[in-house]
Amino acid sequence: SDPVSRRKFDLFNKAFAHLFPIDIVRYAILVHAAAAIVLIHAILIHMYMAFWVRGSIKGMIEGKVSAKWARKHHPRWARQVLNEEEEKK
Repeated sequence: SDPVSRRKFDLFNKAFAHLFPIDIVRYAILVHAAAAIVLIHAILIHMYMAFWVRGSIKGMIEGKVSAKWARKHHPRWARQVLNEEEEKK
């Protein structure tokens, strides 16, 4: 076990343990671990897309992708967007 993490946990216990029932603390630890797993996976997926799916970095940074990219990677979404644009005209 990492001694620094252990000290942080000990500080939390001394300062806040008396404020919460043990069931709440256990539940919070479970939620914290689950959130960490989700966040780690989200980061890994973004890294995968950024390096191996051409055009993705631009979409992540600017919030826009080309119509060609959208048709190739998300054809149903691309059709929906094009239909919405045609309806506005």
